[in-house]
Amino acid sequence: MKCYEIAQNQAELVCYVLRRGPMAHAKLVKLLFLIDRELCKRFGATAFRWRMYKYGPLSCEVLDAVEELERDGFVADKWADGAIIYELVSVAPSKLPQEVKEVADQVLETWAHRSLDDIAEYTNSLEEVKGTPPGRRLLC
Repeated sequence: MKCYEIAQNQAELVCYVLRRGPMAHAKLVKLLFLIDRELCKRFGATAFRWRMYKYGPLSCEVLDAVEELERDGFVADKWADGAIIYELVSVAPSKLPQEVKEVADQVLETWAHRSLDDIAEYTNSLEEVKGTPPGRRLLC
């Protein structure tokens, strides 16, 4: 799989994750990081560029992809329980490459049903996260 094939599917990957149901912003970001971590291991490429911040990995490209999906009418957001919740409101057939779907499904099967606290604790315990100073790039 070529790097550009993964990177050009940012919005598709966000939609694919949100097919699991409405999701808090922070949880969406953590799940996308875990998916990208596995994509990096398997294919040497990620969908998003990640940097280490105070509370863990973050990609501004995730925010851009969500904003694009909101603008195009695929995703809506609402404020609930002190968090921004994203919900998929319109679905088109997924154009993700099969290899990316398989990685996403594997990560989502393990983590999508877990709490944000559990996912954040795991993510922040990863060697590549613990050992990266704030502002530095993560993954591939």
